[in-house]
Amino acid sequence: MQTELEKAKISAFRLLKFRIRSKKEMENRLKQKKFSDVVIREVLDFLSDLGYLNDLAFCRSWITNRRQLKPRSKRLITYELRQKGIDSDIIEQAFRVLGNASDLEIAQELASRKYEKLKQLPAETAKQRLIGFLQRKGFDSANIINIVKGLINNDE
Repeated sequence: MQTELEKAKISAFRLLKFRIRSKKEMENRLKQKKFSDVVIREVLDFLSDLGYLNDLAFCRSWITNRRQLKPRSKRLITYELRQKGIDSDIIEQAFRVLGNASDLEIAQELASRKYEKLKQLPAETAKQRLIGFLQRKGFDSANIINIVKGLINNDE
């Protein structure tokens, strides 16, 4: 018969099998499974000591993933990480280590790719859709307007 601690460790390793997790995420998931606070603390310490729970590594992984697969603004990535319980200092440290690709560059790249798909639409419709697309990605309004104007003016 397994103890509560063993069951909690098994649950934690199952969660880690799919992707790296933040400490806060792991804590919340173990709480959902109704493990006691003492057991959760022991499991978190155990996983941290083994190097499986590392908020900086999680943060770097999340930022890299977002930049490659689902590009977003630094502001939106920071918001996502804060929701996952990562401290602001760790987030800033991860951005420094990975290098700050500018939001403007990322927004321009996304906009030009999206605009290729929207070219067949009337200019005003394409403009509105492009602005909405970039806003949902968390980019600054001033940058969005300049990027969209530049794309549409270059195309005309």
